[in-house]
Amino acid sequence: MNILVDECSVWTTALKADRLLNRLPAEQIAHLGDGFEWDVTESDVAIARRYLIGARVRAIALGREIARMATAPDGVLLEHPTLKALAPA
Repeated sequence: MNILVDECSVWTTALKADRLLNRLPAEQIAHLGDGFEWDVTESDVAIARRYLIGARVRAIALGREIARMATAPDGVLLEHPTLKALAPA
C-alpha cells in the first residue's frame, strides 16, 4: 500500500486515536466538526503502526476493525474469530 505520509496525516491519525480513547476534548471535536474525516482507514492503521505508540496504535487498529465489522454483511461477521465461538452450531 502506497500512502502519502506527512505531518498532517500523522496528526490526523493521532486525533482519531485520541477521540477513540476519549482523550480529545468535546470543544476540539466540535471545532473540527463533521467535515473532519473521522472514519478510520487502512492508511490510518499503517500510519499508526509506524508513527504512533501504545494505546493510540491499538485504538486505531480496533477502530478499523469495528468500522470493517459495521459495514460487513451479516455472513462476514460470523467469520470473525471472536464471533465464531458465539455462533450457534
